[in-house]
Amino acid sequence: MFYLLDIIIALAIPLTLIALRRAGRLSTRLWRVFWLGTLLGLTWELPFYFLGPEYQAAPLFVLLGPWPLPPILQPLIHTLWDGGIFVVGLIVVGLLCPAPTFDRFRWRELLVLVAWGVSSAAIVEVLGSRGGWAYVPRWWNPALFMAGGTPVTLLPIAVWAVAPTLLYIALLATSRRTHTPQLTI
Repeated sequence: MFYLLDIIIALAIPLTLIALRRAGRLSTRLWRVFWLGTLLGLTWELPFYFLGPEYQAAPLFVLLGPWPLPPILQPLIHTLWDGGIFVVGLIVVGLLCPAPTFDRFRWRELLVLVAWGVSSAAIVEVLGSRGGWAYVPRWWNPALFMAGGTPVTLLPIAVWAVAPTLLYIALLATSRRTHTPQLTI
């Protein structure tokens, strides 16, 4: 049941964004951020997958139940989640930071984006520990805390301290080139 919900929500994210886009309720910028975030998610989802139980005797993570689709679809499905998390992060920045956003470097915007990334990663890992996956603690990936008897480790959360920073840099670079106005949903 866990993975079924994981897959349904992941597929609902782009479908919802497509519907919002067609209804004129989603900006071009947020639409592009979704796809950029999805591609950015590939930079860790695929390596994590290939370090997982399908390919490693001592995997980075273990599955807590059988994945119901061909295994390679798991990281691809999770990149849709990543894109959605980035979009929500931009919306949170828009709500908490003064306009215009993403037109020049501001510590507050970056910190909000990173805080959103890290907190959403922690939530995802806690939820994942309820029937999805568990990362295996190692000296380079220590357990931060336990959730339901399953360790929540540093590496998947640390990714979300770095990834929003890369997204922020990309947003600033494109904003300077295109002079894009304030983000709107």
